Amino acid sequence: MIDTVLTEMLQQAPGAVSLLDVEGRQIAANAEFRRLFRLDATGLVVSDLVTDPADREVTRDALRRLLGGEVEIVELEKRYVRADGTRFWGRLRSRALRDREGRITGLIGVIEDITERRSAEERAAIAIGERSAALDERTRFVTQVSHELREPLHTITDLAEALGARPLGEEERQLTDAIRNEAVHLAGLVEDLLDLSRLQSGTLTVDDGTFDPAAPVRAVAERFGPQAAAKGLELAATVATDGLPTVVRGDERRITRILAELLPHAVASTAPGRIAVGLSAAAAA
Repeated sequence: MIDTVLTEMLQQAPGAVSLLDVEGRQIAANAEFRRLFRLDATGLVVSDLVTDPADREVTRDALRRLLGGEVEIVELEKRYVRADGTRFWGRLRSRALRDREGRITGLIGVIEDITERRSAEERAAIAIGERSAALDERTRFVTQVSHELREPLHTITDLAEALGARPLGEEERQLTDAIRNEAVHLAGLVEDLLDLSRLQSGTLTVDDGTFDPAAPVRAVAERFGPQAAAKGLELAATVATDGLPTVVRGDERRITRILAELLPHAVASTAPGRIAVGLSAAAAA
C-alpha cells in the first residue's frame, strides 16, 4: 500500500514513474507516465506492453538481473510503444525496491522521452556520413587529376633538360631554364594538391631524405630572379658555409615550397633595391 506522501512524490516527479511488483505488474504510476504512454496500466504486466518488440528481450534480461539481485540499477535506451501504436525513444533508469530485511519487493522505473535527442544524433550521423562521402569523392577527384597532370609535366621537364644539354645561345638557355623551372613549380603545385588529399584522408607523411640545405635557397633565388629583376630588384642567395653541414635530413620539397611562397611577397612589397635569401648555421644552444 502506497502512503499519501509517497503518492504525492510520485505525482510530482518530473519523469514518467512506474512502480512494479516482483511479477512485473504495475502497482502505481504518475500522471506523466499516463500522459506519455496514453495508458492506465495499473494491474497490468506493463514492461512488454509498452516496449517495442525489438527491445523486449533486452528489457526482460535487465529486469531479471534486477529482481535476481545481480545489479542495483539498470539504465537502458530503448524504443517504447504508446497505446495508440506510436513509437518513441526513451531512457529507462530502474532499481530494485527492498524491505527492511533486504528482500526485493518490486521495482521502480523512471522513463525519459529522448526522441528529440536521438533524432538529432541520427541527423548528425547522416550529415557526417554525407560530408565524409563528399570529402572522399573530392579526394578521389583531386588525386586523379593530379596524377593525370604529373605525366605531361614530367615530360616537359625532361624535354627542357634534353634541350638544355644541347649547345644553345645565352637567351635560348635562359628560356629553356625558365621552362624547366616553371614545370618543376607546377609539379610542386600538383604535389601540394596531393598533400591536401592526403591530409584530409589522414595519410600525409613527411619525407625524411637527405639533401644539401643550400639547394632550396639557390633554387628559389634562381626561379624568382627574373621576376625581381623586372622590378629593378637584385635577388641574391647568400649561403654562409661556415659551420653549415653539406647534408641534412628533412623534407626538401616542402622546405622549397615554403620559401617559394614567401619570396613573391617579398618581391611585391620591396622597393627597388636588394633582397637576400640567407642560410647560415645557428649557434649551438
